[in-house]
Amino acid sequence: MSKKKKIIISLVVTVVIIGLITGILLAVKKKTKNKKTVEVYSVTELSENSSNFGSWKTMSGRVIIKNEQKIYLNAQQQVAEVLVKEGDTVKAGDVLMRYDTTSQNLQLESMAADVEIARVAVIVAERELEKLKNTTPVEPTTEPPVTEAPTTEAPTTEAPTTETPSTEDPDATPTDGEQDNKPQETPAPAPQPPVPAPEPTPEPEPIPPEDMEQTYTKEELEKAIKDKENEIKSLRTAYQLEQIKYEIASYQSANGDVLANFDGVVKTLADQEESILNNEPFMVIGTDDGYTVQSDIGEFSLMTVGIGNTVTMQNYENGMTYTGTITEISNIPSDNNYYYGMVETYYPITIAVDDPEGLTQDSWLEVSLDGGFDEDTGVLCLQTAFVMSENGNSYVMKQVDGKLKKCYVKTGKNYWGSYVEILSGLNEEDYVAFPYLSSAVEGTKTVEISLYDSALFR
Repeated sequence: MSKKKKIIISLVVTVVIIGLITGILLAVKKKTKNKKTVEVYSVTELSENSSNFGSWKTMSGRVIIKNEQKIYLNAQQQVAEVLVKEGDTVKAGDVLMRYDTTSQNLQLESMAADVEIARVAVIVAERELEKLKNTTPVEPTTEPPVTEAPTTEAPTTEAPTTETPSTEDPDATPTDGEQDNKPQETPAPAPQPPVPAPEPTPEPEPIPPEDMEQTYTKEELEKAIKDKENEIKSLRTAYQLEQIKYEIASYQSANGDVLANFDGVVKTLADQEESILNNEPFMVIGTDDGYTVQSDIGEFSLMTVGIGNTVTMQNYENGMTYTGTITEISNIPSDNNYYYGMVETYYPITIAVDDPEGLTQDSWLEVSLDGGFDEDTGVLCLQTAFVMSENGNSYVMKQVDGKLKKCYVKTGKNYWGSYVEILSGLNEEDYVAFPYLSSAVEGTKTVEISLYDSALFR
């Protein structure tokens, strides 16, 4: 057999072998693919109706009273006469009650002293500010602190006495010879008084802080001036408030009259002794247009809810129902962005109450929009994570006859990147797969499962 024929036969055998291997691999792949499954989820669990994004969710609201006059009593104030009763309508300047002015005059003297103290505080702070502005800043120093070396002087000790004690009998009388031969004893020196220790040098008296010249770096001086300016603003405000209080008390002390601050209604009138004992207002004057409710509105509702919409409110405390109108919607998000298990951005709104009878400051109400929205209308909106894009077209991986299939859909509005309107190609009865899974390919067998039982939530 020629060499050429051998090469041809080898090539044919190789092609046959490759074909057999390819066929086996395709068969194995097809068999393996038929064993793979992919989870699919109900569109109902993954979607919202577009009308819900503009619908009102029930919220809580807190009562805020803008116009309210509360009159408190104390043990030093004696009421001489009350000229109104609960429910009366009053005008600004009307006399509500009169005090016994004896105690009022004493209180007025104390208030006058408070005004003077506040005035002096402003003057002192202004002088301190002027001094700061005339201060020249110093350069910050970087020299290490100087420390004194500790004293190492050794303590002085006296040498012990080494005299030999005498062994002679003290009662024996010496003879004349003995007296002559006995050496004269030198009398012991008299004990000297101890030398007093030198008195310590007195420490120099510290200079009072007010006499020391305070030094500042440039940054420290700028901060000190700013702090002092803020302090002066606060002191001036306090001074003005003390002046106003004094002027009002001065007028009342002339005749003991307590006047209404605005047109309103006497909301409550309590017992004098009980109001003092419980530290509660003796009299409360309010206005019907001074009651508002502060609540929040979700970002999805901003598309359809606006100023002028009416609301219904249920009082948690007394069970009464109130109506109101939205008068303001803030463009600054609220701190509380979590309601009823749904994370969303919320914005404060103000609601004017039509008839505030029975409302009190800081009461809580349940707020709901009048009219609501029909949830059967609108468009199906699917979570954007389940919608893919290809060459400008959108598609989903949908279950068709038990297998996964790429199906193109027509989309509409996108709601804050979370939901997208599905105008055609999908309905609530369909099931779709999460398209980013490796098993989410066409032809894979599908397994229907609840979204909350799936691997996506485990």
